[in-house]
Amino acid sequence: MSRGLTRRGFVAAGLGGAGLALGAGRAGAAVAAGDDDGLLNLALALEHLQAALYSEAVRRGALAHRGAQAAEEIGAVERAHVALLTDALGPAAQAPPLSAFGRATSDDRLFARTAVAVEDISAAV
Repeated sequence: MSRGLTRRGFVAAGLGGAGLALGAGRAGAAVAAGDDDGLLNLALALEHLQAALYSEAVRRGALAHRGAQAAEEIGAVERAHVALLTDALGPAAQAPPLSAFGRATSDDRLFARTAVAVEDISAAV
């Protein structure tokens, strides 16, 4: 009798086939090998990416009121996710990937489009 496809198997297959290049390469390889820390590190890398986007937007201070407020509020949630995963992983937690979002954190329209893309990527994995 077949066990069916597990979440880990699905993520590993997707990562193996797509070669996810979001600074989570080592985590992706670990997930493919069935390592729970690898799966959590993949989640952590994606949370770091999200937190970095919102933090950079807040630091720049160039967004209009609505965008700035979203960056503050959503950024706080993403930083809490980073803290939770970092704590859960302990010394196995990977450092955040390097990120720079350029104009996307100083232009309201680009910020909204980039935020949607980053959130969609994270949700898809």
